Amino acid sequence: MNSTTMNVTSICGVFGVLAVASYFFGGVLELPLPDGVSLLIFFGFPAFGIVQWYLFHKIFSAGGRSAIGDLALIFAIAGFTLLTAMVWSQMAARLGIASLQSHASSEAERTDFTMILKGVRFVDFGLDVAWDFFIGTSFVLTGIAIRRVRGLGLPWGMPLSILGAGLIVLNAWTFPWPPNTRGLFDIGPFCAVYLLVFSVRLLLMGRRSRVS
Repeated sequence: MNSTTMNVTSICGVFGVLAVASYFFGGVLELPLPDGVSLLIFFGFPAFGIVQWYLFHKIFSAGGRSAIGDLALIFAIAGFTLLTAMVWSQMAARLGIASLQSHASSEAERTDFTMILKGVRFVDFGLDVAWDFFIGTSFVLTGIAIRRVRGLGLPWGMPLSILGAGLIVLNAWTFPWPPNTRGLFDIGPFCAVYLLVFSVRLLLMGRRSRVS
């Protein structure tokens, strides 16, 4: 890789770390923050994630146009867009219905709102599976494209493809229910941890290149 590509590689790693940090601090850890602040923090996950996949695309295209890299970027953008729509609609429904419940005139009306919220959750489940399918496909394609990148290759690409395939298969198997509610496990956090490790690897690759 030339110096420009290695700089892009390092920056790609930085955005990956920022994306995963936003995922954990905005979506996984229950911090005592206003909902709007949590929403802004979580938005870093799709925003930084899209930038990271754009930079992936730049790396894959350094030696010539990569059709697989193009598709990986397209699926990632679609997936992160679906994720944003899912989380925003989920929070709007939860907060809105909670507000309506607080003004309900009877217990029966409050119960009706609770049932409405339970029904709306299936919309979230559907969008969640759509997100997993798109980002899982992007993982698979990115793992394939990585095999051409010196310093990464198959040892780094194969786990990414396996995790992506796992996302798709597990969510298809238990649809419309999340896998962790049907005796399986949620593979999402494992994907985030691997993406963090992979991003640190990219960052170190760029730093070592500048030092040498």
